[in-house]
Amino acid sequence: MNASPCAATHASTRPGSFRCLEFKPESVPRRRNAIVWLHGIGERGNDLPSVAKYGLPAALSQGRVVSDADVICPQLEADLEWDPGRVSELAWSLAKHYETMVVVGFSLGGLGVCELLARCGPVANLHVALAAQTPSEVTAAQAGTQFLSLCGEHDQWPPMAQFVRELRSRGAAAEHAMIPHAGHYISETALQHPMLTHALAGLGIALKWQGNPI
Repeated sequence: MNASPCAATHASTRPGSFRCLEFKPESVPRRRNAIVWLHGIGERGNDLPSVAKYGLPAALSQGRVVSDADVICPQLEADLEWDPGRVSELAWSLAKHYETMVVVGFSLGGLGVCELLARCGPVANLHVALAAQTPSEVTAAQAGTQFLSLCGEHDQWPPMAQFVRELRSRGAAAEHAMIPHAGHYISETALQHPMLTHALAGLGIALKWQGNPI
């Protein structure tokens, strides 16, 4: 599958009352894949372009990576956290328009992915938490859940192993991996981890890097 350059970003308002920054690949007549990116703590507020400060949206906007999927980046208002109900509403609305969807979160966004699964269950084909803390408990059924957690060697949260076991006990396919010699800031390097690239490829999604991630 060939990845295509992204067209200019544009803003939208999506269900859940999220203002979103969106990246759409050029020369793809029928886009069937979407990645929802949940940002970290520093991008909250009302300055929508700041959503592209780190991670996948930063790499897309700066030309370090191209994707054959639409990438949709909601922004949290100042001082808020990712509410599972709001994120679920956004995800289910997008699922009406895409055949395949992945939800990826970094740091605060990774916690948002974990909270989403814990309270609402699966809303996408794949759920990815990068450098994430975990919620205190899992209450939702996890049949059909596909979950991957990635963290840096020097930024491990011991409760993640328990969270993964709890997801598995409720029917999920859940994995956790550590990136050697890395700390918290893995918002781009984690996207090249073999476990993640393999999982994305299995869904027909490619991220083609033009240089080294940050």
